[in-house]
Amino acid sequence: MTRCATGVAVLAAVAFVAWRVAAGPDVRGDLTRAALDVIDVTSGDTLRVRAHGAGDAQASDVRLIGVRAPADAAHAETAIAWLRDACAGHAVRVSYDHARRAGPDGVAECYVYLDDGRMLNEMIIESGFAKADTSRAHELSDWFARLEGHAKKKSAGVWARQ
Repeated sequence: MTRCATGVAVLAAVAFVAWRVAAGPDVRGDLTRAALDVIDVTSGDTLRVRAHGAGDAQASDVRLIGVRAPADAAHAETAIAWLRDACAGHAVRVSYDHARRAGPDGVAECYVYLDDGRMLNEMIIESGFAKADTSRAHELSDWFARLEGHAKKKSAGVWARQ
């Protein structure tokens, strides 16, 4: 690798770290080691996943912690489509909140990261296709509420007509 290419790679890495620090808290310390394939999006806040390359192995549902999908049919379908597009071609990894691992219905609640490091929970709230779920506290409750505020200011997604 040439000195120029090495310098560009180092700058890119530093820029990414700076962006993550500026973007918000990082709870990736306990990311699952195994990549997961998204095999379906069952709602605007829930994915069906299985171990990467596991073929017909049993799938599990994973809910995006701190995310409340729209309840009305039009916005719900838009949120599902957005989530499908965001996951297309990506494997995901999950990180559990230290305070809780599952919702009252037993479905795992996680921070979900695409293979490029972006967090789906943040992305869908910031894009306005879902709201921050403030009904149960988690590590990033305040951060997600701020992201929702930014989406409102931009009139993004569900906030477009309000």
